[in-house]
Amino acid sequence: MDDTVFNDELEMFLDALTNQIECQPIPRLMCINFKRLSEMLRAKDLISQLLSDADNDVPVELKINSRMYYGSLSVITEDLSIYNPKLFALAVAKADNFEIYPLLNEKVCFDMMFYNMFIGIN
Repeated sequence: MDDTVFNDELEMFLDALTNQIECQPIPRLMCINFKRLSEMLRAKDLISQLLSDADNDVPVELKINSRMYYGSLSVITEDLSIYNPKLFALAVAKADNFEIYPLLNEKVCFDMMFYNMFIGIN
């Protein structure tokens, strides 16, 4: 392959690559959504209170996934008893999703998901 042909093909490839890059969406700067964070922290406090009222001193695990823009609360316990259904309803009201399911180790997992934990800044 002669240098001229190689340079022409390289130039065409770089032009195509540049066009592809320019067509990609511009990444936005993301900032924590403090309203959403406060709703999640309030839910964590309420769930902790419910567990304490049931004499269940297991931790409530809080995670924020900055790549997928969601937050989650998780509790793994041997017994999940709710003695105050109104407080439980208040705790899960702002969550986008909640699940309660058995685990193979004879424990129960309770998860809550909070979407839109980050907001884009234009």
